[in-house]
Amino acid sequence: MNKEEFLKRLGIEGSLTQSLLSGFKDLDVLVNGGFSNEIVTIASRPAHGKTSLLFNLMMNFSIRQEFKGIVAFTRMTQRDFIFYFSSWITNTDFFKAEPTEETLEKIYPHYNLLTSKRVKVVHQILSLDEIFTLAELHNADYILLDDYFRSYTWEYDVKKYAEDFSKIQDFVQKKKISVFVTILTSRMAEKRGGDMSPRLCDVYRSDLVSTYSHKVIQLYRPEVYGITMCEDGYTSLGLMEMLIQQNSKGRTGSTRFFHLAPRRMLEDPGGAFRTKLEGAPSRSSIFPDFI
Repeated sequence: MNKEEFLKRLGIEGSLTQSLLSGFKDLDVLVNGGFSNEIVTIASRPAHGKTSLLFNLMMNFSIRQEFKGIVAFTRMTQRDFIFYFSSWITNTDFFKAEPTEETLEKIYPHYNLLTSKRVKVVHQILSLDEIFTLAELHNADYILLDDYFRSYTWEYDVKKYAEDFSKIQDFVQKKKISVFVTILTSRMAEKRGGDMSPRLCDVYRSDLVSTYSHKVIQLYRPEVYGITMCEDGYTSLGLMEMLIQQNSKGRTGSTRFFHLAPRRMLEDPGGAFRTKLEGAPSRSSIFPDFI
């Protein structure tokens, strides 16, 4: 008897929502088996990887798996979205590459599958009510809101900030869906100095965010601050550290990734990819293929 059969025998199988696996083994262990019916807030300073993380989660949810989603990339054009998608699929920098016709033909069915059957991509600014309506029509399993609050200029409007988080919370509870929100943090880490690693208190109105969010994740890339060498003796190029600062459904802690935008994020807890990078003839040679 496996876990699914056990739950069925207990008569509670139908009341459970399937977890969204992130596609990253260490992260899924940290968050206790994936994401399910929750608000996940992802915070960082600019250039630390918020949009990249959301994009990789979308691809892992809806290309590697078959979940449906509503994704709002309001600060990304449709052209850039296609180029990011193609970069993820080919693990090359599609913005700079000159792809062959054969490569383009291989990309097309994946893009068509994603955008016609699994994901509704939004590039214009919509209200939360409009996004929730799309999610209901699409029968979505998740919603990704990239820089949603910045697009609405919520800064210094605490009342609207709280109202929007409350709306998201109500929708999550009503529809049993997971919503991922990215927000910009303050400059407190830069003012503290040192390695400038983020803290939960750096998040704007962290008390309110912690109240509504099931998980609060902060991202940290030392190379953004000019730190070129890590404590393990290897280059910081490509290092992205993910800190689970709050987790109501699992553990807190951190895990590390290797990411050179716009390519795919790869788990790299021991620094193996950064080690390869120093001796690799080209960046492309260290990435595994998808197509």
